[in-house]
Amino acid sequence: MIKRMILIFIAALALFLLISSLTIFQEGNPVPLAIGMVKLQTTDESVVGIPGKTKRYLVRATSEGDQPFLDFMNSKEWSFKDQAGASLFFTKNNEELAVKGAMYTRKYRVYTFGQ
Repeated sequence: MIKRMILIFIAALALFLLISSLTIFQEGNPVPLAIGMVKLQTTDESVVGIPGKTKRYLVRATSEGDQPFLDFMNSKEWSFKDQAGASLFFTKNNEELAVKGAMYTRKYRVYTFGQ
């Protein structure tokens, strides 16, 4: 009986991972994103950094759109310049920066800094 329950659990878990794998692994390793989600839920922060090779930030998706991220960038002295599709462009001391925003899940957005 216990073997059957374990087998059913493993099969259900495998099915869940198979169905959800595109969402879970769309940004690579999901562990740093999960840690970021926990930070967003348990702190007053509206933007959290995601460790990795590329500079990325996680933001809770709200009706305010990109405004929490724009406020975060403004606090770092980057001025919002323009938007083209999902890309946001900033300037600071004659330096330009492109950041691409993308929905990770329906509750979170990931912002990736351009190279």
